[in-house]
Amino acid sequence: MNENQLLHKAIDYIKQQYDEDTVRMTMLKNNTTDGSGIIEVECTVRTGDSVSDWNKWFTFENGAIVAMRWEQLRQPKND
Repeated sequence: MNENQLLHKAIDYIKQQYDEDTVRMTMLKNNTTDGSGIIEVECTVRTGDSVSDWNKWFTFENGAIVAMRWEQLRQPKND
């Protein structure tokens, strides 16, 4: 899988699991091989009127996300 495919899977995962819309997502590290491993991203997500910034780590196995951990970077902003 290329980085673009990994990012799209991460964006879809966030939407499906947390109903968050991704405003932006930047790949920081890609430690995957053949669809397995971990990517680290920095992203901004929106839930309703709240916007927040995060570092997120997605664990992939055979092209599927099997886990995610996160760290909030800044407090949510309301539009």
